[in-house]
Amino acid sequence: AGTYNWIITPANVAKAILRGSVTVGANEVVPVYCDVVDARKIEIFTIDKNSNPIESATVTLGDITLSTDASGDAIYNRMPAGTYTYTATKAGYIDASGSIDVNTADVIEIVTLQTIEYSITFNVTDGTSAIEGAAITIGSTTINTDTQGVAVFEGLIPAAYDYTIVKAGYDNATGSVTLTNSNEAKNVTMVLT
Repeated sequence: AGTYNWIITPANVAKAILRGSVTVGANEVVPVYCDVVDARKIEIFTIDKNSNPIESATVTLGDITLSTDASGDAIYNRMPAGTYTYTATKAGYIDASGSIDVNTADVIEIVTLQTIEYSITFNVTDGTSAIEGAAITIGSTTINTDTQGVAVFEGLIPAAYDYTIVKAGYDNATGSVTLTNSNEAKNVTMVLT
């Protein structure tokens, strides 16, 4: 007694591999009837927002899980026609899911995974008042603080970011901010030269 998974793999490679499960009671015989049907190929390509392939993403189509290759492709061969749900995941990206209708032809689905992005908000003061126009540089990007002494860097992935703050009449300020799983605020006090 119990539930058992089954797989039927026809010798003819043009026919679909069929999968299912059957639940039987003690001493019960339950016949399983299947129609051998034409096979379809389903390709799921995972790309990032810049259309670059994402290697080693985990793609689950129905109950079959594959890992994408260097071209971002997960190939499901010999699938019967039907409607399938899928989920694509990879660390550092937001999961994507959807459904695919497979009828009389092979199907290619392109799935864009968005990176998990955060922001760093700098609040720059002289200890009492906001400093407007302080140039904050992270990498090759420089943003000047507004009248409230605030500058926001957006679209950053989890990592450590070194920064430099420059304002005429003040000593330069340097440091690092690490983004892990949330936005960060960094309060910086600049010292008069």
